[in-house]
Amino acid sequence: MVKGRIFVIGSLSREKEIKRVAEYYQKLGHEVNYVRKQPDKDFTTLVNEVFQKIYEADSIVAVQKEEGGLGEGTTYEVAFAKFIGKTVFIF
Repeated sequence: MVKGRIFVIGSLSREKEIKRVAEYYQKLGHEVNYVRKQPDKDFTTLVNEVFQKIYEADSIVAVQKEEGGLGEGTTYEVAFAKFIGKTVFIF
């Protein structure tokens, strides 16, 4: 993976793992942002922000649920990322 802007996504039940993955890519020299709980924001705002971050990123890393696979929201985010031509890695 070429160094660039990475956005890490996944179900927020995996927030610790998402942060761990983000920190890993930061140590490799990437500019990294990742989803996190933000209870002070409404759902529509959060969705808009996530889609904007996907649009601005060079690559997307999607963290699977503990039992495998992606959650419903993450599936939509991955589909959007692929639709706009982003490289998506499933972790």
